Amino acid sequence: MRSHRGGAMLLVLLTSTVMIVSVSILARAQSSSAIAAMQASKLQLCQHLIAASEEPTLYWLSEISGGVVIDPDQSIPMVRVLDAQLGIDRSRASIQIAAWDQHGMWPSNCDALGIGPIPSHASTRLPRGLSERGLGERVYPTTHRPSARKSTGATHNPWPTLSGRTRRGSHAAINVNTSPRGLLEQVSARDEIGDLGEIFERRKRGEFVTVVQSIRGVNAPELRLVSVSHCWSIRTQVTVDGVTRGTWSVYANRGGHWELVKREVIHEPLR
Repeated sequence: MRSHRGGAMLLVLLTSTVMIVSVSILARAQSSSAIAAMQASKLQLCQHLIAASEEPTLYWLSEISGGVVIDPDQSIPMVRVLDAQLGIDRSRASIQIAAWDQHGMWPSNCDALGIGPIPSHASTRLPRGLSERGLGERVYPTTHRPSARKSTGATHNPWPTLSGRTRRGSHAAINVNTSPRGLLEQVSARDEIGDLGEIFERRKRGEFVTVVQSIRGVNAPELRLVSVSHCWSIRTQVTVDGVTRGTWSVYANRGGHWELVKREVIHEPLR
């Protein structure tokens, strides 16, 4: 029931924001005697709708993300946040928001942690963050192509410096409610993390698992097992009458407040 109520609230927030945005666009068009030109500006409307999606995104992060449970046999830690169809003036628009859990991905320092090897399918299927190492071009995951990324680890788990190195004092975290089965099995092979079978069974029933544990291997950095993630990557994609634009953003919970820490405009061909 909570997910249904949350989805309804997301749609209400989005619709109310979009109404304000569309009225604002028309008002500016009228004041400049350019109504026809503004209506034809599909790209501008896409940009306004992306901005309007910020409020429902923050609502999901604040009110819903803390209770997310993903089937352990789902190979990627991805959640569909919102998929809405809207009519704005004479245009048809769609807005898709999806979230990838940074704490459900292979940490960027998995070699130092002694976690591995990464499954052979992971190098070609898992979208472990937005790492740019060794890539000639950026390919972002989508809801219909969720595992398109070819990378070596999460970008913000553990927290990076501006140069991309692990920030001193930052520790990798793995969410027991969102990580794929393979990742947790690798951690379990290195350290005792409780009854993994029970964790998987509870997740398959949609039950939230509460775990808070810090483990450290011999000569290895600290690794924390958590139940709630404090860093998510969000893809927002908007289509207006065939014109599509998107962004890839990273949000982090700092002191109880969600903040945007990175955003990239997606320049790859969008379908």
